This record gives sequence, structure tokens and C-alpha cells, in this order.
Amino acid sequence: KVRSYTWSINNTPIMQTASQFDHKFDAAGTYTIAAKIVVYCDTCTSLISLCNEKVVTVGDQLTKVDSLSSKNNTLVKNEKNSKPDKKSKKEKVKETVVKNEESENKNESIGKNNSSFLNDDELKALNWNTSPALFNSNESALRSDASAILDNNVNILKNNENLGIVINGYADSKGAAAYNKNLSAKRAQAVKQYMVEHGVPAKRILSTHGYGEENPVNKCKDGVECSDEEYQANRRVEFQVKAKRIKS
Repeated sequence: KVRSYTWSINNTPIMQTASQFDHKFDAAGTYTIAAKIVVYCDTCTSLISLCNEKVVTVGDQLTKVDSLSSKNNTLVKNEKNSKPDKKSKKEKVKETVVKNEESENKNESIGKNNSSFLNDDELKALNWNTSPALFNSNESALRSDASAILDNNVNILKNNENLGIVINGYADSKGAAAYNKNLSAKRAQAVKQYMVEHGVPAKRILSTHGYGEENPVNKCKDGVECSDEEYQANRRVEFQVKAKRIKS
């Protein structure tokens, strides 16, 4: 019997607990998809963990891959090159389509390099507010200063329908790592909800991520004493912005 599923892409945990799911990649490239399943049985003396992983290359065209399913002990396959096998029904892989962001519309490419994020100069030209949205300790509720930043950027998104964003949430190093990762994901979701409620179509928000204590903006890692201001700087949500343009 299955107790739990845990997933990661390129060693970054993702918020999924189902045996299979759809995932939209942010850009073309090579991705390592890993799954861990914890199982038990009536006669087992302890829990059993099973792990599996597969490297997938996502290109500019629609890539169909078989969904990872630890229960069936299957690996991700590129459907373009795979051939039907003669396995039993229980062994057959349930197929799911993973769409690369560039292939959602075959007539579009993303950014100047088809998948690149806008740099600081390009964001400045748009009047995009690059300041992070900050949060109080142990909270995911938006503060007034964060709302002001979001309001500015919401207006830019409304006036530039070619823009899409990725929302990244973070936490300080106080507390358990698992708690902080979950808290940072809640912060990213709070920002997404605010922007959608204020008129940004949900499809323009390409993805949200909760990175927990990773990527601090200063020295404040585990075991390092920091000031309140330094801890505050890491309790944040940041944006990455992409611009779509029609191919000539």
C-alpha cells in the first residue's frame, strides 16, 4: 500500500503528492525528474522507500512524455521515439503531456533568446518594480508595502499582454528547513492570488516556487547570527519576467 509520494525536478522539491500529474517546464533544457514512494504492507516490520529518476530533454516543440509512476516502477520516456510494447495492462504507462512553454503556441517564441528572462535594463525600461515583496516572520499575508509593489507590476502586466512571470518565494533561516520551504511556497501563492484577483490572467503566471532558505541575499544561513534587518531581507518574493513576441 502506498503511504506517500515525493517529487523533485533538478533536485528542487515540487508541491505534488499524487502518483502522476501535469507539469509545465519554464524553458527548454535538460531536467532530472525524481520520484520517491513510501509503501507499507500488513506483514512488513517497517516502511519501504522506492526511488526512481529519469533525465528528460525538453525542446522547442511539444514533447510528450510518459508520466513518472513509482507505483508501476516506470521511467519517463520521450513518446516521439518510444514504440508500443507488449507489457500487461498493469505495466502500461499512463501517458501525460508535458508542454514546454515555448510550444504552447507554435507561432510564438519567448524573449530575445526564445526562453530568456528580461534583464534589469529591460525591466527598468518597462518601469517594472524589481524590489522584492517582503513578509513578516512566520507569515504569508501581504503587507501594505508589498501590495504597493504588486499594484505597480500588475498595471504593467495589464498594459503588456506579451509578458509572463515566474513567482519565487523565500524564507529566512530561522526554523526548520521543511517548515520554511512550505512557508515560502505559501508566500508565492499569496502573491499569485493577489495578482489574479487584481486582473492578471492566471495563465500569465507561468509558475510559482517555494525555495525556503535557499538563495539568501546575505550571509544569514543556518548557524549564522544575523540582525532583524538581515533576516527580514530574506523573507521575500521575487519575480522573473519573460516577454513573448511573434516570430517574423
